[in-house]
Amino acid sequence: MLVADERSTRAIIGRFPDRVVAGIDVRGKHVATHGWQESTPVDRDALVKRVAMWGIKRIVFTEIRRDGLGEGYDIQALRELAEVADVKITANGGARTIDDLRALKAQAPAAVDSCIVASAIYKGTIKLADAIAAVK
Repeated sequence: MLVADERSTRAIIGRFPDRVVAGIDVRGKHVATHGWQESTPVDRDALVKRVAMWGIKRIVFTEIRRDGLGEGYDIQALRELAEVADVKITANGGARTIDDLRALKAQAPAAVDSCIVASAIYKGTIKLADAIAAVK
């Protein structure tokens, strides 16, 4: 919706300014839509800047190429996003071990204040209690 219907997106953000989180899914620097099935020419950084100007305070950022693969979070991309706009970032995609969470905590910029650890918990490579302890 962020890409396909800017007008409606802006209206929703205007109506619920503190309740809307933007999910931005990318392959490299290009935004993907429709459940990651469609690539777009939309630049990742340009979209982050745009949604921040609309009033978005948080994005959930997923590097699709890492999601579910257990290669760790894309720390470099997270650093780049933190430089683009003043938004909080939830990192998604890539955690497999507690070391991935520790690396995120140690290396990610302050704007990254939360993360999603879905596949690793589901697959049992990370226990929820251990994940919470690792990022406190």
